[in-house]
Amino acid sequence: MRRSHVDLDTRMKLLADFKTRKFYVADLSFRIVEEAIRDSFESRVHVYDYLVAYPLKGVVTRIYSADDHFQHAHFMKMAEVVNPVFPWILQEGMRPKKSRE
Repeated sequence: MRRSHVDLDTRMKLLADFKTRKFYVADLSFRIVEEAIRDSFESRVHVYDYLVAYPLKGVVTRIYSADDHFQHAHFMKMAEVVNPVFPWILQEGMRPKKSRE
């Protein structure tokens, strides 16, 4: 939000929104951080992708993402991964590309 120049008041309102019942917020434990760092090192997938998904292990059964990182086996073991814009694949810093499948 900083890069999009969202003012502090709006940021704080958005953060407060996460405390409402319409959102599910999972705690980030040290064990999850360790697992994310280990798996990130092994896979070369950004640790942030793991930190988004791993706290929800056992909670979610499906992940919707067009990010190619979520096609890694670590995430696919955790939940079904669905690309909602298939056949397009997104990769950070690159233009969307079509899948070869």
